[in-house]
Amino acid sequence: MTDSLPIENREAARKLNQIGKVILVGSGKGGVGKSLVASGLALTLSNNGKRTGILDLDIHGASLPHYLGVRPPLKSSKNG
Repeated sequence: MTDSLPIENREAARKLNQIGKVILVGSGKGGVGKSLVASGLALTLSNNGKRTGILDLDIHGASLPHYLGVRPPLKSSKNG
């Protein structure tokens, strides 16, 4: 199914297919602690031996780097 995709998209599709569970933390209102809950949940699961990741879709500025102590420069690549 993914063979017709460009190589970058095939790699992304392969990685996405490895995701077992997704937990959505959302709200219709800002400033209610969604990022704090998401980061605490991910850290707790990680401390209990689970592999975790967070996708922060905050269009006004992600707060997760602040909560998790990530300092610039953040590194990325076209493969993720």
